[in-house]
Amino acid sequence: MNEKEPSFDKIVHDLTRHIRINTGFIAWMGFLSVSLLVCLYAYTLQLRNGLGVTGLHDYISWGIYISNFVFFVATSLIGMLISAVIGMIGMKWVTPLTRIAETIAVAFAAVAGLVIVSDMGRPERLAYVFIYGRFQSPILWDVTVVMTYFTLSLLLLFLPMIGDLAVIHKKVDTLPKWLKPVYKILSLNWTDLPEQNKIIARAVRILLILVIPAALAIHTVTSWLFAVTLRPGWDSTIFGPYFVTGAFVAGSAAVIILMFFFRKNYKLHDYITDLHFNNMGKVLALVSLVYLYFNLNEFLVPGYKLKQGDAIHLHELLTGKEAVLFWVVQIGGLVVPILLMLFRRFRKPLPIMLISIAVFIGAWLKRYIIVVPTQEHPFLPIQHVPGSFMVYSPTLPEILITIAPFILVLIIITLISKFFPVIPLVETAREKGIGKVIMIIIFFTLFTGSKVTAQTWVVPEESKEKSAPFLFTPEMQKQGENLYQRNCQSCHGLPGKNNFVKLTPPPGDLSTDRVRTQTDGELFYRITTGKTPMPEFRNVISEEERWWVVAYLRTFHRGYVQPEPISGKSMAGKKVSISMEWVKEKNKIRVLALEDKGKEGKQPVGGVEILLFAKRYFGNMQLGDPKKTNTNGIAQFDLPADLPGDKTGMVDLISRVNDPTGQVSESRTTGSFAIGIPTDKPSLIATRAWWTTRDKAPVWVILTYAGSVVIAWGFIVYILFSVISIRNIKKQ
Repeated sequence: MNEKEPSFDKIVHDLTRHIRINTGFIAWMGFLSVSLLVCLYAYTLQLRNGLGVTGLHDYISWGIYISNFVFFVATSLIGMLISAVIGMIGMKWVTPLTRIAETIAVAFAAVAGLVIVSDMGRPERLAYVFIYGRFQSPILWDVTVVMTYFTLSLLLLFLPMIGDLAVIHKKVDTLPKWLKPVYKILSLNWTDLPEQNKIIARAVRILLILVIPAALAIHTVTSWLFAVTLRPGWDSTIFGPYFVTGAFVAGSAAVIILMFFFRKNYKLHDYITDLHFNNMGKVLALVSLVYLYFNLNEFLVPGYKLKQGDAIHLHELLTGKEAVLFWVVQIGGLVVPILLMLFRRFRKPLPIMLISIAVFIGAWLKRYIIVVPTQEHPFLPIQHVPGSFMVYSPTLPEILITIAPFILVLIIITLISKFFPVIPLVETAREKGIGKVIMIIIFFTLFTGSKVTAQTWVVPEESKEKSAPFLFTPEMQKQGENLYQRNCQSCHGLPGKNNFVKLTPPPGDLSTDRVRTQTDGELFYRITTGKTPMPEFRNVISEEERWWVVAYLRTFHRGYVQPEPISGKSMAGKKVSISMEWVKEKNKIRVLALEDKGKEGKQPVGGVEILLFAKRYFGNMQLGDPKKTNTNGIAQFDLPADLPGDKTGMVDLISRVNDPTGQVSESRTTGSFAIGIPTDKPSLIATRAWWTTRDKAPVWVILTYAGSVVIAWGFIVYILFSVISIRNIKKQ
């Protein structure tokens, strides 16, 4: 390289003229700083008062904070795609774009770690992830790989810049005085010696190889935070490539947006040309097509099988309350941009920049759709919680805290691009041509649909004829309203508003004629027994409270006249208590049911249905079919010959009354008996397994984690020492 060539002087001038402090820069940084302070004030409120200032709660504990985290991790992957993948296969046209891509990677990866802290109620305990983290946990892997990827990206940004810094230090006289020594220190005495260039080239080559698995790991592991759960919408085997492809979409859009800004504001038209926008438009179109393919798979496969949880989730996305957002993101943020980018005229600088903005916004909203809606349909019923827990609505402090990371990214990008050349100076001077990109684009559209079937729910005749043991009063109806709001409104909505949740089957509005024509006994029976997806409430609210809910519902039924209460009827039906014993000679469990007759004492009662269970690690296992007590109040259960017990053969049993009509009081008893086969089975946390404690992690998991960390950081340390040695290489 001959630094006296006029062409090189022009390159230096063109690529460094923006490195100065002017009023526009001061005004922009002032705006960002004030905005950041406002957002930080909102975070101080969260630190002082806890996560209660947000819209997060027991059911939706991952909101826009986690959506932000996934988005920031995703966008950071673009450094790997541009520098490592496209750059290493010999596409020379990416040279002016590599530093822009690495700047985005560094900014978003650096802030991603801070984003996750915003979701912590006790951020001072972040170190516990490393102190007490389980090797089996994707959370530990995620934190580790984010730090590793950030370090690799930072080195990939800095190392190719060493020669640029030396040239700028020597040739640019308009630099701020305080920047001169900074450039000198960072340039590591680089003088364009072959030995120096060889060290840098070797280090960059190692980094480009390392950054590919690191980048794939960072978003694959992030996807596992969702995919290793059983939640509908997250329980997917393709989440790894699905997330990685989506990351390329968001990152490519971010690069195009910055390309347009730098080209216009830094006057880089000769270096970021229409060809670059055209090629990046092709890249964005290609990754968007692949992402569309994964989107179709993500919804088509569960839509075909239509398991109950998936049916509810898909119904909410496609036609429910999330439908507008879902279709806006899919069509406006993916399908329409792809169609437009197929035409060259839309890959010009301004059109492709506007398309990229739509894709970028759609990419963030897509993360929201992935994170939030699936949590709105928990496996457990939403009961005994405030009305605000039934829906997720971000609060103002939460929104401000979510905006803060974007401001931090803008600050980082502004500082890097303002004080360092945004296009590789030395490398650009050495380039002699721009390669071509050849892409094959395939587009297809597929429409799917699903059917919702009605639920058949038969109520026994004796239950239909049942009536309340008291007259409904306004006070009871008020109590019933409170119970309804806590236990029923989350699915059925407000009576008369027709705003029930669109489940499969639909819960329906309880003010309609369909409900009005049912007897009080039918309503009471349905509340008591439940039917999937509606839970049973016999063990949630008392019999009296269930009648209060019926009383409240009747206020919405015109022409309702309450039947005459049956006087003297006990609220709890027959007061039955049960006991259990093991008949060793017959190897049977005998359950005795006694009814409390008051002054007459306890007497055997027949016709009571009894269930028997054996307590297991994960719940209770029913033993045999239900049995009804005979006239002596006895029900007998045969025991399995191969029932496993503990080391001494002991088995914990549970027996309970099963009466959905409510005519018999709900009673249960427990006991331990030597009825099982002695089994010296270790505890589930005593062996090495995925679900156990840190010290019982499988050996291969520990070796994989430790080996990956040692290899990655071993190369990083090697690169750092190699680069530092550049300072000691002198001209012979």
